[in-house]
Amino acid sequence: MMNKKKRAEIISFFVVLLGCVLMYIFFMQRNGYTLTFPKVDGLESISLEMGSVTKEITDEKTMKEFILKLIGDGRSTKQESVNDSPGVKKYTKVELNFKEEGSSVVYFYEEKGKCYLEQPYNGVYKISQDEYKSLEKYLNE
Repeated sequence: MMNKKKRAEIISFFVVLLGCVLMYIFFMQRNGYTLTFPKVDGLESISLEMGSVTKEITDEKTMKEFILKLIGDGRSTKQESVNDSPGVKKYTKVELNFKEEGSSVVYFYEEKGKCYLEQPYNGVYKISQDEYKSLEKYLNE
């Protein structure tokens, strides 16, 4: 028969092992987030705003190009967005204004040398410096 100390060690080992497995499942199996946008034919305009600089895009072709740049080659992330706007000082707000009513918002910004798209309460998506600059150029046209 096993003594009490040996039995306690075996039970402790299995409890720790079970804890590790549960933590792995919790952290590795988190839901992913996918960047979602409306179809261009449902949009009336796209408004861009960075500080006091604003721009409105109403041309359907330009709106389609802009949306395609936002979507990239299908963005997904595990980083959740939990705020109405990014927690950085400088960002560009993109408001997608629907023909029917309402709007959807996404932000793009640079932080610590990296570039991001953030859709409030959806996710934070990394983008390349080139993608960031190609989005920013619409504000300066």
